[in-house]
Amino acid sequence: MKKHLIIAACLLVAAIQSCKKETTTVTDTPVPAPAAPLDNFKLTVSDTLYDPVNVTVSHVNGKIVAESDFNEYTYFKITIDDQVDADTYGVDASSPFRIAFSNDSSATMYYSTGGAVTIKSHDVLTGKISGTFYATLTAAGQGGYKPVTGGEFNITY
Repeated sequence: MKKHLIIAACLLVAAIQSCKKETTTVTDTPVPAPAAPLDNFKLTVSDTLYDPVNVTVSHVNGKIVAESDFNEYTYFKITIDDQVDADTYGVDASSPFRIAFSNDSSATMYYSTGGAVTIKSHDVLTGKISGTFYATLTAAGQGGYKPVTGGEFNITY
C-alpha cells in the first residue's frame, strides 16, 4: 500500500511539474510616436517638398486664404471658398479651391488649371478646414507647367 502511495505521489508531483506555466521574456519594441497633426499646409511641386513654417491665414469676402513665403524666392497661396462642404471638387479657375505658386521671386506665377481637392472636414463654427489635393499649375501667359502632388491642408481661419 505504501508503495502505491509513493508511486501515486511521484506521479502527482510529475503532473504538477509538467503543468507549470512557461516563462517567456518579451522584449519591448518601441512604438513610434504618432505624427504631429499638420498645422497649415504642405505639398510637393515638381518633386520638391514644401512644408512652410510661417503661414498667414485670412478670411475675407467669403474666401479662406493661406499663404507663405517659403524663402525669398518661393511663394505659395491656396484660396478656398468658405462655404464648401466635405466633398471632392475639381481644381480650375472656377472651382472653390485655387492655387498660386512662384519659385522665382514672383517673376513667373503659376496658377491651378486642373486637378482635384478633397475637403475632409469643414467646421464653420470653429473655423477649421482640412483636406488633400493635387493639381497642375500653369505659368500665366508663358506656358509651362508644374505638377503638384501630396498636397494637404489643415487650416484654422
